[in-house]
Amino acid sequence: NEFSPGKGALNFETGTKVIGIVKSLEDKYGIDVLIRAFVLVRNEFPGKVKLVIAGDGSRKATYELLAQELKISSDVVMPGKIPAHEVVGYHRSFDVFASLSVLDSESFGVSLVEAMACGKPAVVSAVGGLKEVAVDKHTALFVPKNDERATANAILRILNDAHLAKKLGDAGRQRVLDLYDWKKNLDHIEQLYAEVLKK
Repeated sequence: NEFSPGKGALNFETGTKVIGIVKSLEDKYGIDVLIRAFVLVRNEFPGKVKLVIAGDGSRKATYELLAQELKISSDVVMPGKIPAHEVVGYHRSFDVFASLSVLDSESFGVSLVEAMACGKPAVVSAVGGLKEVAVDKHTALFVPKNDERATANAILRILNDAHLAKKLGDAGRQRVLDLYDWKKNLDHIEQLYAEVLKK
């Protein structure tokens, strides 16, 4: 109920496209891949696209330096760790959510579920639990891990196709409602326990 479509918390110039992620800033989450992919996206939308990387971690300074070296710092926003109550406002501000883990053993993608609940299309590396949460070409576009070109192409495909973006976002929201509603999940677990006890 909290994570739902609505007005975003970030204020950029009208018409600006926003690619975003809310995650710990560690190597395993492929933030560097996203930054490098953003260079290619930015070339297609000069002055009209931002990359928002919300979160903190041991690699924050490294990623800030990478953005400087690639000369894209002016379009990369890294606010650090954000309070839990502000997370939904960030998700609502994104035009595309990116989750690019490089781990084959990546666990359940909580931030991906949050983004999908907000009706946001996603670009996702095809690894681990992310493949359980999202569905390729239905709620998200899957890309190979560590592939900045494929990532950029997937992001551009969504940014350039409003119909596709809405279709992915709507399907993602519906998938969350179907599979990840807390009350439904709890009722289902209770039902399973009841069936086991009867036996």
